Formats: sequence, C-alpha cells, structure tokens
Amino acid sequence: MTMSVKRIFLLFITGFSLMLFGCTSMATKQAIQGDYDNALRVFHALPANAKECAPQEYAKSEATLAHVEEELSENHWSFARKYIPMADEQVRDTAAAVKRRCPETAKESPPPPPAEKPAFILEGITFDFNKATIRPSSEPTLKEAGSVMQRFSSVKVRIEGHTDSIGSEKYNQNLSERRANAVKDYLVKNFEIDPSRIETVGFGKSKPLADNKTDEGRAKNRRIEFVVTAQ
Repeated sequence: MTMSVKRIFLLFITGFSLMLFGCTSMATKQAIQGDYDNALRVFHALPANAKECAPQEYAKSEATLAHVEEELSENHWSFARKYIPMADEQVRDTAAAVKRRCPETAKESPPPPPAEKPAFILEGITFDFNKATIRPSSEPTLKEAGSVMQRFSSVKVRIEGHTDSIGSEKYNQNLSERRANAVKDYLVKNFEIDPSRIETVGFGKSKPLADNKTDEGRAKNRRIEFVVTAQ
C-alpha cells in the first residue's frame, strides 16, 4: 500500500466512523482519541536521530501533535479532529525524509507498530435482563448503523458483546456472544448486509468500563462495541 493510499484510508475510516457514530458523543471522542493515539504511536517509532536527519519535518510533526494534545486536554474535540490528519501526514513525511537522508538509520529502525482498529460503543442498544433479544428502543441506533453499512459496502466490522458482572463467567460469556449475534442478525435481516462483512465475539464480563458495584456502572458495562476491521 503506497503512502498516499494509507493517508486516504485513514481519512476514510475517520470519516466513516464519525458518520456512523457522530450522534453519540462518547463514540466520537473515542474515534478522535484513537486517531490521535495512532499518529502519536508512529511518531514515537521514528528513529532516535530523526530530529537530526529531518529537523524541519520533525519540528512540524512535534508541534502539530502538541497542538492536538492541547485541544484534547481542553475538550476541544472538533478542533482536534481537524488537525489529526495533518499530524498523521506530517509524521509520515518525517519518516520519509529520514529514509531519504539517513537511509542506513531508516533501514535499521523497526517498522512502527500497527495502528489499532477504532472501537465504538453503540449507546442506545439495550437488552432485557438475562436476554439477548433486541429491544425496540435500540432500533434507531441499529438503523443508523445499517444504513451506513449499506452505503459503504466494502466496510467490514467486528461486533463485540459485553456484560456486567452478575452471573458466572461461563454464563456471561455465552450471553455476550448471543447479544453480539443478535445485533449481527438484525443488520443482516433488515438491511441485507452480507454476513461475511460482520464477525462477532463475546467478552463476557472480562472488560468492564465502569464499576460493577453500582446500577449505573453495570448498565455501562452491558454494551455492544463496533470495531472497523477493513475498508
């Protein structure tokens, strides 16, 4: 994959993510934070002498990333979102400049860690206690997800099911899998999404987001997450 295609793919996934989950503030923040973390990961993977090999490119990358970090720290999510693609491009330009000017260093440097796939919590998808039947109140969120997947027919996702801590590990594992499959079945049946575009997995109660000691915390842990796995 060429450099330009990588940039286009990053912008595409960012755009797709925000279209699919733009109405959910938590999901939007996760998308923005994930894109920033990926750009920062590539920056930290630059060779140790990158600053000397490509001083101008390095300075631009460092300054833009610092600006994004400042915007995020002040909860200026929309402003941060505008600068993240720029930061990603500048970091990759820095890597290319190092490769041109210090080829031996670039050759010895390990490749940057692979970017993590963004995960999005679909707020609004709820289930009755101990059941995997989708409630009518969940349909608006699923309809939005289904319509976007119809428009972007090449996108593939992984649906991840999670539960709270009530019940045994084995029971919750099975319940999380059934809930993830229920969401997949809904999208396949109602939007004719190719089943091969959707994989499912259950994590039971192993990945809580909040304290399971409170009703509010348990409600947050009973969730469905989408992970974009391919464009």
